[in-house]
Amino acid sequence: MLSDLLKDKIIVLGSASPRRKTLLRAIINDFEIKVSDLNEEYPKNLKEKEISEFLAIQKSDFLSIKIKKNEILIKIGRAPRRERV
Repeated sequence: MLSDLLKDKIIVLGSASPRRKTLLRAIINDFEIKVSDLNEEYPKNLKEKEISEFLAIQKSDFLSIKIKKNEILIKIGRAPRRERV
């Protein structure tokens, strides 16, 4: 059962957004909130939509590194497209 798999885990919402908190609260009652303290700098040649995607990736990568083994990071929203190399 899912509750058995998650019993030793801490669910972490990677956002301070009240809307995202409400969305997650609709399915999970017990979770923590962690946000990145990154400086929101971006390349000046990005367009408006690209800026939000760039910053979302930066914040997600930052939080993913800080997550402990017993934590599960929840990121709510449209997944940003990553450029292929």
